[in-house]
Amino acid sequence: MTIRDLCEHDLQSYLCCLEEWSDQMKEAGPHKANWFARMRAKGLGVKIAAEAEHAVGMIQYLPIEHAGSRAAACTSSLAFGCTATEARV
Repeated sequence: MTIRDLCEHDLQSYLCCLEEWSDQMKEAGPHKANWFARMRAKGLGVKIAAEAEHAVGMIQYLPIEHAGSRAAACTSSLAFGCTATEARV
């Protein structure tokens, strides 16, 4: 398994939460794209976990001040959200 920065190769899969096979997630893609653009401007970072060049997980992180009320009480400087999916090849 490798961990890499989100790149153009993984973007569509990321926008479908790594479930590009799901019609529901495909429909949600434009909403996530808008969210991604807004949050990226606030410092959102994304790492992709890959096996054999296929994305199987992601880590999203951003400055704590943009992480929402649940994270506001944290003392660390970053908030994390992780997703893993079953590899579908």
